[in-house]
Amino acid sequence: MDNSISFSKIVATPTLASWSQAYNAGKLFAVLSIERENDRNDIGSLNILGKSLFDKLEQEFFTTEVKNLESIKKAVLGSFQDISSGLDVSFVLCFFSENILYLFVLGKGSVLIKRDGKLANILNSSEDNIKNIASSSGFIKDNDLIILATSAFS
Repeated sequence: MDNSISFSKIVATPTLASWSQAYNAGKLFAVLSIERENDRNDIGSLNILGKSLFDKLEQEFFTTEVKNLESIKKAVLGSFQDISSGLDVSFVLCFFSENILYLFVLGKGSVLIKRDGKLANILNSSEDNIKNIASSSGFIKDNDLIILATSAFS
């Protein structure tokens, strides 16, 4: 199953108040949406912040030797520890290891699965506090479709 992972993305065009990105590195998949609560004219700063968050995630995640629910959760929280107030962050991550799918939602977001023709929400968070993270893991099957959805996408 590891050789048959396909990845597609739908990402909104940045605005003055929002920025989003889909990310993939091997078996790591993530989506990030950042929205500014006040409307300022510095769209570049959201772009720089978003890319910086993915850089931190790469440093935290890929230097972790054993990847399990707790170690990945620690890497995600470490990546987002310096987020300033005034931003709405929606971050969803999944990581495949053998037949196990590890899922994480920071801020508002959800993970859906389509299995055997049925669609179900398997992890959801409506938490505004990005110091809290929702997480879950479970077995994945061939032909499962996983959808990582930020709050804006949902």
